[in-house]
Amino acid sequence: MGRPEKPVDHTVPALGALAEHLRAMRRDACLTYRQLAERSHYSSAQLKRAASGVSLPSYELVLSYAMGCNNYLERAGTAQWRARMQATNLYEEAREAVHRNRIEAWASTVRPKPEYVRD
Repeated sequence: MGRPEKPVDHTVPALGALAEHLRAMRRDACLTYRQLAERSHYSSAQLKRAASGVSLPSYELVLSYAMGCNNYLERAGTAQWRARMQATNLYEEAREAVHRNRIEAWASTVRPKPEYVRD
């Protein structure tokens, strides 16, 4: 039995929701990260990083993660499709939230002092 996972980082709520969904899919499939790495084209470290909520993983990684989990779940085809679509939707929301946060971080917080403003 491996170490317990660190809590998901919810600094960017949409990114945290994506990470929680990925972790839930892996738990439902009863897979370890090593087993999931064997079923996808990514290393276990990359998969752990994707499910941490710290940074936005690539779309390809999220799709491979979802497909790796869903291939080994005893579900109907429509449920597999629904799980992948949910992962895709959560990825898009997280991507937009990360983009908004980057823009806000670049915005200047310096305001001109009124006594120095002229016509």
